[in-house]
Amino acid sequence: MAKLTPTTGRTTMIDDFTSVAGWKAIASGEATLGISSVDSPPGKAMLLAFDFHGGGGFAVARKEVKTTLPDIFTIRFKLRGEAPVNHFEIKLVDESGSNVWWHQWKDVAFPVSAEEWVVRSRELVFAWGPAGGGTVSKVGAIEFAITAGEGGRGKVWISEFTLEDRTLAEPPLVVASSHQANHGPEQVFMPGGKGWRTRRRSKEWLSVDFQQCHEYGGLVVTWLKGMAARDIDVEASDDGEKWTCLKSIRDAEAAQSFIALPHGESRHLRLKLGRAQNTRGFGIQRIEMLPFDVSRSPEAFLTYIAKAAPLGHYPRYLAGQQSYWTPVGTPLGAPQSLINEEGLVELQPGSCSVEPFLFHDGKLITWADAAVTAGLTHSFLPIPAVRWDAGDIVLTVTACALDKESGRVLHLRYHVENISSRPLNCRFFIAVRPFQVTPPWQKFKTFGGTADTKKISLSNANAALNDSLNLTLDPEAHEAGAAVFHHGDISTYLSKGEVPHRSIVEDPDALASAAWAWDLELTPAESREIHVTSPSSALTCSTAFTQAADVWRSRLGSTHIQLRTPAERFAYSFKTSAAHILLNRDGAGFQPGPRRYTRSWIRDGAMMGAALLRAGSSDEMRDFIRWYATYQAESGAVPCCVDEDGADWLVEHDSHGQLVFAVAEYVRFTGDVAFLRELWPAMQKALAHLQELLISNSSDEGLLPESASHEGYLAHPVHAYWDDFWALRAFQDAADMAVKLGEDPTRYTATANDLTVSIRASIDKVMKGRELSTMPGSVEWADFDPTATSNAVALLDLHHLMPAEALAATYRLYLDGWRRRLSGEMEWANYTAYEVRIVGALVRLGWREEACELLRFLVGDQRPQAWHQWPEISWRDPRSPGHLGDVPHSWISAEFMLSFRDMLAHEHLADNTLVIAAGVALEWLDDDGVRVHHLPTYFGLISYTLKRIDAETLSFKLEPIWTTAPSAIIVKPPVPAAIQWIVAHTGTVDRFTGEEFVLMPTACDISIHCPTTLLA
Repeated sequence: MAKLTPTTGRTTMIDDFTSVAGWKAIASGEATLGISSVDSPPGKAMLLAFDFHGGGGFAVARKEVKTTLPDIFTIRFKLRGEAPVNHFEIKLVDESGSNVWWHQWKDVAFPVSAEEWVVRSRELVFAWGPAGGGTVSKVGAIEFAITAGEGGRGKVWISEFTLEDRTLAEPPLVVASSHQANHGPEQVFMPGGKGWRTRRRSKEWLSVDFQQCHEYGGLVVTWLKGMAARDIDVEASDDGEKWTCLKSIRDAEAAQSFIALPHGESRHLRLKLGRAQNTRGFGIQRIEMLPFDVSRSPEAFLTYIAKAAPLGHYPRYLAGQQSYWTPVGTPLGAPQSLINEEGLVELQPGSCSVEPFLFHDGKLITWADAAVTAGLTHSFLPIPAVRWDAGDIVLTVTACALDKESGRVLHLRYHVENISSRPLNCRFFIAVRPFQVTPPWQKFKTFGGTADTKKISLSNANAALNDSLNLTLDPEAHEAGAAVFHHGDISTYLSKGEVPHRSIVEDPDALASAAWAWDLELTPAESREIHVTSPSSALTCSTAFTQAADVWRSRLGSTHIQLRTPAERFAYSFKTSAAHILLNRDGAGFQPGPRRYTRSWIRDGAMMGAALLRAGSSDEMRDFIRWYATYQAESGAVPCCVDEDGADWLVEHDSHGQLVFAVAEYVRFTGDVAFLRELWPAMQKALAHLQELLISNSSDEGLLPESASHEGYLAHPVHAYWDDFWALRAFQDAADMAVKLGEDPTRYTATANDLTVSIRASIDKVMKGRELSTMPGSVEWADFDPTATSNAVALLDLHHLMPAEALAATYRLYLDGWRRRLSGEMEWANYTAYEVRIVGALVRLGWREEACELLRFLVGDQRPQAWHQWPEISWRDPRSPGHLGDVPHSWISAEFMLSFRDMLAHEHLADNTLVIAAGVALEWLDDDGVRVHHLPTYFGLISYTLKRIDAETLSFKLEPIWTTAPSAIIVKPPVPAAIQWIVAHTGTVDRFTGEEFVLMPTACDISIHCPTTLLA
């Protein structure tokens, strides 16, 4: 690893390229990169010769270095090229190798003659990593990257790669319009100084000369008590003669003025002070210059401010800690409000939020001062609650929504209870905060971080926010008031037990806040409730929450699953996951999340619809298919994704098969042949397109062409078996659906048979050529991808297509790695709960204990567990400020539902059988055991109980309501040893082995006997 050393005064030569021995070439897919040292007068240059070979991707030159960067610096290098227009990047990787900062140049027309390129420290932005943001200080590696715009091939020369230290070489010079004795302006930069005091109380100024051009991000002015300025102008100049106003502040009130100056750079900076707070003139205790990174965004600036405030005065994410959220809505889907686990409620998508506070015994109580827990109404209804246990006081925040003729109404209930044995007086606050619930590292369009809050008009009973968002409070507050940012954050008022005194404010920084206060006198065990609605509602609080619970209970109530503690959380999660799929929808479109992932993918939608079908909800799948099919191209191609801008035609060849599967899956559960006939033309077009792709790609051994249907394949498309499995399922489904329509299935069956042979031959060839013992995910990369493989095993029921030994080795390798992660033997930062898909595969392969073990972990790692939800990305440290994707991620919710339902019952299409209890754990059978009521299957509804009667006997009772009976029912109870005999009180047992028995498809009451020593 190279270590950088200064070569001249304040400039360090990073590399003169006399040798490129330390540089390593990294390229994606089929792209190539050559690195060499060549003459480039007046010295040497690094030549990057790249070729994308007709595709996309990236070509990266990386060098490991070890250096500590100055606070302010400039990176310089000379660049020329003979290359097509592509993107160019420079990246700095920290010592851990996990966090990356970069600067990107898009669509670069490379200069033919060497030109100097300059990157200032403020222009390097955080790209990714668990740090979540901030600036880079200790570097472990440097990278130059060419990423495909036009692609193609070319050459790029880089030379004279230097680092210039631009931190201040000398202390700044400070002068002022006037000062009192012993209170000169230089005092503002002296630790422990007496501060600057003026002689007059208007039109004073203080000027700073940095003695060089200097980068800054803002300043913090701490005023002497009672001597603050009401009006402030901040001006910049390069020559001390001509000044530019950077910021104007009027009617300031705060004891500290936090002034953001984005992209600030000048030699001189001047404060011009207008009106004084009183007749004593102006006084500044100290001025702190802020680094450029602090004002990179409003969120970065507020993060800096929050660091100096007590924890809890700002949202958790401004302290650099992850905070999880859940939606508040109705079964009709968007729009959804959000509540986070601290009780912050985002009223509408991307809007400001409301947050509770308590003031008791002279102290402000926030979420950070209480033991905070999350919950759901009746443990599974998506009516979330947050409880603060704060000593003598318990505060519970509960949120629900109702659809009315006038639109959706959000209801919030704040329940304050005295749990002490003595009377107490407290003040309860509800504050309007200019923050969204989702953190800044979730930034997407207008979502994430701050919320523009420009205007607030309020009374003790209601408020209008930005002239569009209305709140009503019941009962009326005793006091109310609003403030703009330069009056001070609302928490500075609340910490004194006060609210601001204005009723109407307009904030040029769009960071206005407000608060209401209720004075509560509570006897022991007494409680009070404050109810907030947005907009107003005639319903009482209790009526609103009762109606919301009734709506959700009715919507989720057709299928019931009952398990004994602690496995009951699996059953609760099944119900709540279904609710999250409904909540995250936008119209007919299934969406994976409420904020970051507000798009509809056909792959996600097909699986979410399949999950809802297994929970007794079918209309949503029908509506989704009917809507999505309108975006199908004339060629029959199905877009991978649809959003408000229309269809996304990124090449993902799984999408065509997924449309066919979705229709077939809906018909299998509902028997709706009329809908099948309606969608049959769209299915035929998709199948014809798949057939054309297979024919046009005949040189690739009968597989579909390359695509980017897997996120890991975005850099370079590959032949992904994921696509081929979906296509195979589509042709098999088409054959089944053709029979239902009275049509000839032969052509679909023939294609399915040919594709089956091609897939198996390709898998065998790749495994042999790469000397693999496990299933490959693609031809080119031969990658280990057990989650993708599991989709073919479980949902698509195609495990017979893969070598049994390879499947077993795949899951042994996965489980070994997973257990090593849990034990700490393996370093890891995050994982995705898509891995729950593996549970269903393990069940179908007969790995019951492993399936239960994995499910226990994944359900135990829900965040927070009581809300029964997963983010797309789960970080090892739950508080790590890393990107989550979205939460609840309803595609993962669907994958859980599919796997858990497979544990209870699943179908085999090949032989038309129904398998029951293959994933049920023995520990679930005590007490009332497993009870399933009206669980949908391809064959109709089933209800069954499976429980332990005594040390020797299990009881199994089945009550089916068939629409089309299966050929047989295979029951696989969780017995640890061979079944000795079976007694059929009713029904017919066709045969049994040591681990399972086969029933004729009728109602039955069965006793299963096993050795006492093995069951006890």
